[in-house]
Amino acid sequence: MLTRMAAYSPVYMIQTSTQYAGASWISSINARALSVTNLLDDEGQAFYNGNTTVMDGFVSAGVRMIQCDYPAEMDEYLRGRGKR
Repeated sequence: MLTRMAAYSPVYMIQTSTQYAGASWISSINARALSVTNLLDDEGQAFYNGNTTVMDGFVSAGVRMIQCDYPAEMDEYLRGRGKR
């Protein structure tokens, strides 16, 4: 996928679903672009309900931008991890 996107260089942002983004994928995106994780799937509701397991992995892997349906909750979460 990254090879195909390189044809559209420069790439500034990549948006994907949580089911596709792992730590190695995030690292490779960060090396080339701005990483965006989209929580508009099943994990968004899990996050809202207090299950931060997936987001903890993304933050640890170095995600630089997070899009979600719950900005106030995400802000509180990121502040609690020293990311704001």
